[in-house]
Amino acid sequence: MIGSVFRITLFLYALFVPILNEAGQPVSAHIVQQGIDFSFYQQTAEKLFSRPFSEITDSFKTFYDNPFEGHYDLLIAGPVVPVLIIGFEYRQGNTLPLALFYLGLGIGLLWLWLFWLRGMGAPKILLLLFALLPNPLWFTLNLSSDLPFAACMVVFYLTYFDRQGENRHWIVWGIALLLLVMTRPNGLSILLFVLIHQTIRAYQQRSIHIPAFACLSTVTLAAGIYLLPYFSAVLHALPREHASYTYFGYSTQVYFGGIFDLLPKWLDWPLSWLTLLGAKLLYFVGLRPSYGEVAWWIVTLRAGAGLILLPGLVWTAVRGDTKHRLLIGLFLLPFIGGPSQDRYNLAIQPLLFYFGYLAYRDIFTFGAFIFAPKLRQKNLKTRAETTIPSSD
Repeated sequence: MIGSVFRITLFLYALFVPILNEAGQPVSAHIVQQGIDFSFYQQTAEKLFSRPFSEITDSFKTFYDNPFEGHYDLLIAGPVVPVLIIGFEYRQGNTLPLALFYLGLGIGLLWLWLFWLRGMGAPKILLLLFALLPNPLWFTLNLSSDLPFAACMVVFYLTYFDRQGENRHWIVWGIALLLLVMTRPNGLSILLFVLIHQTIRAYQQRSIHIPAFACLSTVTLAAGIYLLPYFSAVLHALPREHASYTYFGYSTQVYFGGIFDLLPKWLDWPLSWLTLLGAKLLYFVGLRPSYGEVAWWIVTLRAGAGLILLPGLVWTAVRGDTKHRLLIGLFLLPFIGGPSQDRYNLAIQPLLFYFGYLAYRDIFTFGAFIFAPKLRQKNLKTRAETTIPSSD
């Protein structure tokens, strides 16, 4: 309830006092969303509903006639957000319907993850902290593809990771999987996760369901054909992004060339590359400086969340089961290879948050066993009441 009240309060507050994003642009339910990303979705909406569909098919045909040879424009965005823009007739003077939909979506997302956290045995204080995390609050107000993508992700996760959910709820998670791919390009990571995980599962069980694999392979191939022009444009832009994107003051290009000048190159390069990887992971969880003029308390709140999310990443790598490691590892790949920001963690933030709690719990339990024997029994009871996510 507290999280819902905060979201509604923020929504109403921004109606009268628009909140500035890191680019200095006002964000409010009565102001048309600004920024390059949202403009791209609006352009796609126009292509889908206001122009001949042949324009889209012709642009794909042009690309595939000579792929990777000068065709470096982003052809079209995933259709989910453009459909929402058209469906809610989002424009100047009619921004409220879509904004209210995002508000409802944000509240629904919160309740679904709270339901999961409660079922995992999370303590009440953890539920309260989760309800007040800054990123979900912000993207309930700031219209983008992040919130719809996160909404599809929670449906996929709760059904696919349910006991026997891979078989019992395949229609639900299958639809959610398609929507993930049609919302953001990194939905392909989740599709690859399902394909790889099902392959591992078939090998372990010495049994393969040929129609299911044929369907998954066909969908993956179709998604690859649809997204290849997008990834081509991204790859072409990478050298420019490597020169312009900075992590703690250094561009990716500088990291590649080595940042430890006092060391020999054979040691400087691998250490610099590992440092870049660490920097990208820190940016991914929100442990980063601001890109613009943002109040110190907002930066502090974001960093506070990162202090839980980062141990969650480590816990998954060290103690997580294969299923979760594969999911989060594949989810991270696009951001390790390209730009990394904390906005991209929204879809898996609840998982990292819970795993971060497990990491701190394990650290505290270990300390109690070593330094406070009287707390051992209490900690053992707490561990027994808390569920550790695992594969079927």
